[in-house]
Amino acid sequence: MARAKAAVEAASEFIKGLMGEIDPRYDPRVGSVERLASLEPNVISRGTLDDIPRVSLSSLEGMPFVTTMSDRTRAGGLLSGINDVELNMPVNLQGGQDFMFENPGMVWASAPGVVNQIIKAAGKTGENPLYLPFRMAPTGGDFATNTGETLISYASSNMSKKEKQALDKAIKEYVTTGSMKKNKKT
Repeated sequence: MARAKAAVEAASEFIKGLMGEIDPRYDPRVGSVERLASLEPNVISRGTLDDIPRVSLSSLEGMPFVTTMSDRTRAGGLLSGINDVELNMPVNLQGGQDFMFENPGMVWASAPGVVNQIIKAAGKTGENPLYLPFRMAPTGGDFATNTGETLISYASSNMSKKEKQALDKAIKEYVTTGSMKKNKKT
């Protein structure tokens, strides 16, 4: 019964995402869901996701499979802007479940230990198994490189020279000491 409930919750979350609803776990602060919902990314498509083969789930019945989690980042293009801010450094989107369609001959990218676990699990099937990733919680994108690249590119494109210097100083302090001093202005 618990598994069925979890499956229904996961499906509901997926459907809400398709409908453009923002999962409140991305940022629980007051007003954040509305702010996130108003973001308009400008993505230049590479067309790599246009011809993804569609397969009937029933045709996969009985086949061996390996599953692991997938971050929620996107693949298939270059993020060139957010709302009215054009990024100085467009961000290459190659993450999440569509990674394999962007990288012919590769199925997954992760830390070596994680990939080795997937390969070991696949070997136990005795066959060439299907790879079925499932979506992580919203915070799963924290490990993707394009998340940080987007933040840095947006800051670079949207901040004044003085703000960039203050950010640079704060980052250097954090790298040096492992913590950040509280800014009196925030």
